Amino acid sequence: DRYDTDTNKARILAHEYGHAIHFQNEIITYTKTNEKFDEFYNKSRKLFKDNYDIKNFDRDWKQLRYSGEFNVKYGSRYTESEIIEMYLAVADHIGGLTRGRQGYGHKKSYYNSKYNLAKMEVFAHASENYFVGNQLFKDYFPDLYEESIKYMKEVSRVYGRWDATY
Repeated sequence: DRYDTDTNKARILAHEYGHAIHFQNEIITYTKTNEKFDEFYNKSRKLFKDNYDIKNFDRDWKQLRYSGEFNVKYGSRYTESEIIEMYLAVADHIGGLTRGRQGYGHKKSYYNSKYNLAKMEVFAHASENYFVGNQLFKDYFPDLYEESIKYMKEVSRVYGRWDATY
């Protein structure tokens, strides 16, 4: 069950809360995105392209999962389902950054929709990182992770009175 731990429940809530934040504050809607988000999104795309093997992300990310590396590295701190959720969150974030050319979690048509759905997923995963954290994301893509935290701190400063512990 994907929702078998409090951490997984919190991750889903943080993700959906992220969607609420971007819609209610018109950061990302079905027809537009604001300038600060576009700066974050484009910087994240460039970081991924410049610093990682983008052509082989899918193969390499799946290989890490199925090799058992994540279980060895994180098994004492997280349950199997928590590790899988963190793994899938990274894959979906990358899907959003590459518009489905790499990464996964949704169909390519979803990421390529004219309704900003890929950008919405990136924002929602940044929200997850900010409110709940994602150790796999932080360890394997530290610059992308830190950029998402930095961006969400700014969102918090401008739009809300909420803050996070991560």
